[in-house]
Amino acid sequence: METIQNNIIEEQLINFFSLQRIKECLQVKIHLIRDEYYKKNEYERNEIDIERIQCNLSIMKIDKSLLEKNKELQDSLNIYCFALKEQ
Repeated sequence: METIQNNIIEEQLINFFSLQRIKECLQVKIHLIRDEYYKKNEYERNEIDIERIQCNLSIMKIDKSLLEKNKELQDSLNIYCFALKEQ
């Protein structure tokens, strides 16, 4: 039981931090896009705006997923702690 629970918690942590890293990369991408914005013509600015909006939407989805993953992780940790207390 303990090994299974450890594996579940480890997998949840890996997923959580992977999503967090993806979010950070998207935030850096948005920052880099902004730096180039004023050097572009109108068409390129529109393309950049579309890409920035898509990145922001992805970040919002990741934030929602991170909240869900955090809740799952908390539940797993509570179960693990309860199991340890029972031993």
